[in-house]
Amino acid sequence: MTKRLPPGTPAPASGQYGLIGPRGGNTGQERTATRGEPLPPTPKSGMGYVMTDPTYVMTDPTREKFATQVRSETLATLRSLAKSEGRQLQALVEEALSDLIDKRKRARPRAHVMAAYEATHEKYAELYAKLAE
Repeated sequence: MTKRLPPGTPAPASGQYGLIGPRGGNTGQERTATRGEPLPPTPKSGMGYVMTDPTYVMTDPTREKFATQVRSETLATLRSLAKSEGRQLQALVEEALSDLIDKRKRARPRAHVMAAYEATHEKYAELYAKLAE
């Protein structure tokens, strides 16, 4: 497990830091911190932080800038959500895109599963029909 950092400690790296409760439980809240800057105060005594999502430098060759358009209401809601969670807008956009990609990947059967199904379809067609009901 990652070491819990108390508030006021200089952030070892830039990124998102999860807020950890006094007994070690994850609160589900995050704060953005810049490397070398002190971690912000916590709502309650005994709470601390753990790194949850490091910030990547935009010169990282695995990242690209892009532009898109969304409805004004969607963007306003996203900005509000980012502010309430203490996160950067780009972190929420990347999280949403990653979730969408994962969801779409899971929606398609894996190739070897489909190959096995097709190979046995003729023999077990009646059983498959009953299972589908």
